[in-house]
Amino acid sequence: MLRQIRGFLLLGTIVSSLIAAAIGIHGAISYPDAPIRETAEGYRGKAGKVRTRAEYEAFRRWEHRMLIAFPVAFGFGFSFAFVDHRVRRKAS
Repeated sequence: MLRQIRGFLLLGTIVSSLIAAAIGIHGAISYPDAPIRETAEGYRGKAGKVRTRAEYEAFRRWEHRMLIAFPVAFGFGFSFAFVDHRVRRKAS
């Protein structure tokens, strides 16, 4: 039973880590001047580049995806490590 759970957690770790990495790379390419903030003159990145409202909203969606994807990947990873340790300890 633990071996099946271990396999599921390994798959979840790999898939969620790849998704989190893809989201992170997408953000690094799309928003090199992050964070984008709302100012009195409109929307600006850290470097002062003017951004549109649509870009700002896309940036906020990307931030929310990051806040979901990375904890999920860490959760799968730590769960896998815990179960893997128990399986190995049980085998020896």
